[in-house]
Amino acid sequence: MPLLDPFLIHSHVSTGLIGSIDSRMQRTIVSPSKSQAETMAASTATTPLGPSRISTPTTPFTRTCTPENSQTRNNYSSSASIALIGMRGSGMSTLAVMASSALGFRILDADQYFYKATGLSRAAYKATNGISQYRQEELRLMRSMLFDNPTSAVIVCGPGVVEGTGKEWLAEYAKDHLIIYVLRDAEEIQRHLRVFDVETIRDLTRRAAPAYRKLSSFEFYNISDMSLYKLDTATSRSDISPRALALKKVEEDFLQLIYSITRRDDCYSKYKAKNSLSSIPLETRKFTYTLSLPLATLSTLITEFRELDTEADALELTIPASSLGNEVGFKDTAVDRISRQFFVVRRNIRLPILYHIDIYGNERKISEDEYFELLHHGLRLAPEYLYVDLKCDTAKIQNLIASKGQTKIIAHYVVSDPAEDGWNLPKQWAMIERAQGLGCDIIRICQEAKSVEDNFAAQHFIHRVKSSPDHTIPLIAYNTGRLGRMSCYLNPILSPVTHPLVRRLAPNCPSNALLTVQEAQKAVFSSFLLDGQYFGIYGNCTSKSLSPAMHNAAFKLLGMPHRYNIFLHESMDQLFELIKDNTFGGASITAPFKTAIIPRLDFLSEEAKAIGAVNTLLCLKEPTMDSLLDRNTAGPTVALFGENTDWIGIHTCVQRNLSPINAVRRRTTGLIIGAGGMARAAAYALIRLGVKTILIHNRTRSRAEELIKQFDRQHKNDSGETTANDIEIESGSHDRPSFRIISSRDDAWPEDINLPTIVVSCVATREIDGQCSADTSLPEHWLSSPTGGVAIEPAILSASLGRAWLHEFANKAKQASEHGFQGIEVFYEDLEYEAKRLHSVETPSNDQILDAASHIRELLDGLKLTVIGLQPFLFYEGLKDREQHARLIEKIKLWFKIAKILGTNTIQIPANFLPADQLTGDMDVIVGDLVELADLGIKEDPPIRFAYEALCWSTHVDTWEKSWEVAQKVDRPNFGLCLDTFNIAGRVWGDPASPTGKTPNADQDLKESLQRLVKEVTLDKVFYIQVVDAERMETPLVKGHPFHVDGNPARMNWSRNARAYMYETDRGAYLPVEDIAKVLIHDMGYKGYVSMELFSRTMAEEGEDVPKQHAERGTAAWKKFVERLRLNDI
Repeated sequence: MPLLDPFLIHSHVSTGLIGSIDSRMQRTIVSPSKSQAETMAASTATTPLGPSRISTPTTPFTRTCTPENSQTRNNYSSSASIALIGMRGSGMSTLAVMASSALGFRILDADQYFYKATGLSRAAYKATNGISQYRQEELRLMRSMLFDNPTSAVIVCGPGVVEGTGKEWLAEYAKDHLIIYVLRDAEEIQRHLRVFDVETIRDLTRRAAPAYRKLSSFEFYNISDMSLYKLDTATSRSDISPRALALKKVEEDFLQLIYSITRRDDCYSKYKAKNSLSSIPLETRKFTYTLSLPLATLSTLITEFRELDTEADALELTIPASSLGNEVGFKDTAVDRISRQFFVVRRNIRLPILYHIDIYGNERKISEDEYFELLHHGLRLAPEYLYVDLKCDTAKIQNLIASKGQTKIIAHYVVSDPAEDGWNLPKQWAMIERAQGLGCDIIRICQEAKSVEDNFAAQHFIHRVKSSPDHTIPLIAYNTGRLGRMSCYLNPILSPVTHPLVRRLAPNCPSNALLTVQEAQKAVFSSFLLDGQYFGIYGNCTSKSLSPAMHNAAFKLLGMPHRYNIFLHESMDQLFELIKDNTFGGASITAPFKTAIIPRLDFLSEEAKAIGAVNTLLCLKEPTMDSLLDRNTAGPTVALFGENTDWIGIHTCVQRNLSPINAVRRRTTGLIIGAGGMARAAAYALIRLGVKTILIHNRTRSRAEELIKQFDRQHKNDSGETTANDIEIESGSHDRPSFRIISSRDDAWPEDINLPTIVVSCVATREIDGQCSADTSLPEHWLSSPTGGVAIEPAILSASLGRAWLHEFANKAKQASEHGFQGIEVFYEDLEYEAKRLHSVETPSNDQILDAASHIRELLDGLKLTVIGLQPFLFYEGLKDREQHARLIEKIKLWFKIAKILGTNTIQIPANFLPADQLTGDMDVIVGDLVELADLGIKEDPPIRFAYEALCWSTHVDTWEKSWEVAQKVDRPNFGLCLDTFNIAGRVWGDPASPTGKTPNADQDLKESLQRLVKEVTLDKVFYIQVVDAERMETPLVKGHPFHVDGNPARMNWSRNARAYMYETDRGAYLPVEDIAKVLIHDMGYKGYVSMELFSRTMAEEGEDVPKQHAERGTAAWKKFVERLRLNDI
């Protein structure tokens, strides 16, 4: 019952395939020979399960995962490296970043490994050295990457792992290391790679799958949120996750797979908030239910289930062999479909999964070999449970159990022709002994009921088995059919149920004859197997509590005849009067009794001990902790158990909503407002999440000190005295969290720690005369984490207020602040000139630059200006001069230091606009350079983000489409876009060299471009936007024009001399920047800083008022922008 607390292809084929993908499919794919196809078509087999029916396949034959080639799933070392294999575009790089962050492993990417070792991309190396030498070098480096990194690495393998010697090495590596095959929808791969059509990619995936499956033990289907939304016709509904958290559910799915495979209890306990009750195995709890969901109903039901909290304890994914057509065992498309649907269920219904291949009641019979192929494939998905038919061959079952990993095997026995007294026949006892002898974890026996009496016979059988000392295996036993429904609700564990939604939307579903959880629960209580009880919320301020409404609604939904009341008392005396009532089950404990009740308890959970407070009281009917399992039983209370579940809600809320870029790291900071019982639970939740720095803000300092002492574990300062400001505690790791107190909202945030990315308010408030009893507001500068969410706020580039050699930074910053700007982009030129002024040098050293950054940060803090980014990191990607590339890699390390001093985590990179003869157009090199940068940035603490901007005159990446293609291929969570209205309009709509100032088909081209922008670009990848216009040239900007510079593109000369603020029509502003801004803010939903990046000849004008004049112009434009776009309504 729900625990409701009252509160591969042959080598020549794979070589051709993978090689062709690597070179953008320029070579022909090798197909199997005619003789192979004829052999496949002629293959048949007869087994106890029936004859196989094989049609001639159109793709190479291979058994996807037979018992002979299935890999034993080891107990991998917690430090063993993990390798990811799969098609290009499957998202392996992003998954590697997620795993690396969660596990603390380093990332090794085969493409980057190859590039760093050779100085060339794969394509360039092949072109230079030939295919044969390329293969040799690839294999050499692949072996080095794997065997030189046996521990603490997430390795993204390249195409060579499925070819020749590479396969042998990976197979050897797999003996002690987890190898995961990553799949993805062909549409998503095509969108990412932008090569070929979807059908071609789908065919290539089919051909590659056998090789990848043979080399891996597990697989993960990388389903994007957007691909799931396609199933839902109501994509505009408010319950769909924000795009900013688009990767969050992918991260949850992937880490759950890794944790379930490796049993990383230390990591898992931090990732999932689990109390002592929900961690009890389903097979050891009373009255647990399994929702039966056939594979064929998923497309109809899954979008509806996304909205529901399912009452069942687990989900049985039933896959009828008939639903797979003729593809079972012969085409990977069948198991691809199973894998995808498995992870669709995993994404949308967060329940343990029981994997069941149904071989009964189907027109099509499958061979025993085919059946076990599908079972072994199921183990690759790491379900919590998997059924195996107990009638099958002993050796095959033993092989399956040996390969099970962490999955529990349920021996399944269906009595096909039940006798009149079937439950008393020796055969059933023999099957229990067989399942137990084979090492199965659970056994399920079922037969069709011929009469109501069969239900009592089933119960008698269960009782006899449980009473037998020789039979310890958990037993599921019930009758099927409408007459057998009584035995289903009487069966104590994992009883099959249906759902009202299934009955409504899939009326022909076979499971509709089953009871729902609500119906089963009502029957159990009506049969007096369980007792109705009453609970309540107990405290001195409970009159307006919502707990009764929530709990009573839950009781009704689950078919429980319980009730939940309000108990408003000033002392605990009345509580112990309630406990004397045999039908009293427990209470939610609120202030002021959360700590006072602890001495009166017999048992206390570890969580409640750590927190020092109890919010849940349970009445035990036996004097041992085992009676926690016997819920819903009336009788005298003989012991009291105290639990704290407050932390679970906080933990879950944070874990579900913390974006990947804000994943908990060493320098992550949490802020807790308050110091009462709830604040203690919040502190515990943050500790379980792995937060190392926790600040407490409370009106009364002594209460904050008491909270810290609660978590003190004899950490002393040098004098031997416990300190209140900096106490550390054990958190299950070598590092100890550090607590600090920040007493006043007027206090500056401590300079030595990061701004918080997690804020938990634990202040109890009530309404007095229509006013809140406490001021819960916080100073804005405490909430200015650069990776946190902000509203639409104005910012400006420091250079836009005047060039650095003429105008000092201090005056420009002062004007920005006084004119209402809240953010500022720092132009590197300003740092250089500030360093020159401070130190009276012509060429400042790195230390002097850093000193200037500190000076600027101090100045900006005084003006309450937030640095939203540092720019521009120029002329980086795609350089032919690799020595210069190496110098820039060293330079970026200085920029990281500058960014941290300035308090920003964002560096802007303009797409390279050096002359074409100095750059390569090889996209692999461009992407590889940027991946190298992103991987360096993500190792920083906090991670550094890179905002990549396509300039309308850049040499190779001159449109947002091209920059988005680059961002997708870089595929790192800290690499995104800066979208500039000038550069978007100035490429597709405006042309300064044209007499009209426009491109030939300007309006239509812009409209189509913006439609693609909304459709393709995900919001989490838009790091910030810039909004600015430009002057229309009176005469074409060509040779002879005042702005023309030989060798420069016309749009570059235009940008440097003639940008304008929005709406400055008197200065010639004419671009459709407002239309673009509307799309970014209203259609895409962008929220964050909007920066005004003005480059103009006016910036180089002399005069003290120049910064003020530019600030005034910017402010006027911003006010009109806010009014016309109604930004105050957002």
